[in-house]
Amino acid sequence: MELRHLRYFVAVARHRNFTRAAEELLLAQPPLSQQIQQLERELNVVLFDRSGRHIELTQAGEVLLQHCLRLFAIIDDMLTEVGEVAGGHKGTVVLGTHPSSAGLLLPAIIQQMRQRLPEVGLSIREASTSTIVDLAIQRHIDLGLARLPLLKDDPRSTLIDMHPLYQERALVVVASDHPFARHTDGIRLGELRDEPFLLRGHSTFYQQVRSACKQAGFTPKVICEGAEIDTLLRLVAAGVGITIIPENGLKLMPHLHSSLVGIPIEREPEQESLTTTLALVWRRGRYRSQTIRLVEDIIKEVVQSSIFPR
Repeated sequence: MELRHLRYFVAVARHRNFTRAAEELLLAQPPLSQQIQQLERELNVVLFDRSGRHIELTQAGEVLLQHCLRLFAIIDDMLTEVGEVAGGHKGTVVLGTHPSSAGLLLPAIIQQMRQRLPEVGLSIREASTSTIVDLAIQRHIDLGLARLPLLKDDPRSTLIDMHPLYQERALVVVASDHPFARHTDGIRLGELRDEPFLLRGHSTFYQQVRSACKQAGFTPKVICEGAEIDTLLRLVAAGVGITIIPENGLKLMPHLHSSLVGIPIEREPEQESLTTTLALVWRRGRYRSQTIRLVEDIIKEVVQSSIFPR
């Protein structure tokens, strides 16, 4: 048995499809199928149920997959640590980031890395918080910038470690000519019950907004969902509707500041505060090299200078 056979097996198990796994591995499908069959003969078990429309792991396949994931995690950590001992800060750090965080922090992060870690590359994966957490757990990224909290009772929370960077309040954003634009001191969520809402997709923050509206006694009339913050703000500026976003989201569109007004939310006595926390996340138990820790330090410094300037 060779490691490559196990890598082939993991790829097929992940995709549940021989064709897509073959494309990922840059192999033709027939040779890949033959390698999996050879592995099954060697182990004297059937790893995949091929009887249905989609292939599925058998019980033996599930057991092997868990062992393979642990094995490759150990190999990954070994190669990272050995390479680190070999000398210098080199290679590429893979950073998963929420789109709004990317626009706000990445320019300064990259600038600092070029000055302090000139031989280290940075690979960016923009995604939702849920996807960033998955990528961290699967070890496809070294660090993630994600918005917390995760959804209530999310079992993935036991598989990641995190370092909170900052907490920000939510703002109601309306067009500058909207009747609510004069409420600059604050507005109660209940006052928004008749407004058309524009919200990001099924993110944790989206769920928080829906829950807060429900506590205020209404279900928001969502006329558009799934867009990123920059698109939402353009739509609000055009008078299409209102939105609720983390406060720093307004910094992403400075050219629209004259067309938009951000209004703090007045919390009712028994209402939960509508806030979100940006945090660094990574796979729990994963070896983190000195290079990754230095990148983490740079991110923390950039947050302090960008979000809390002196």
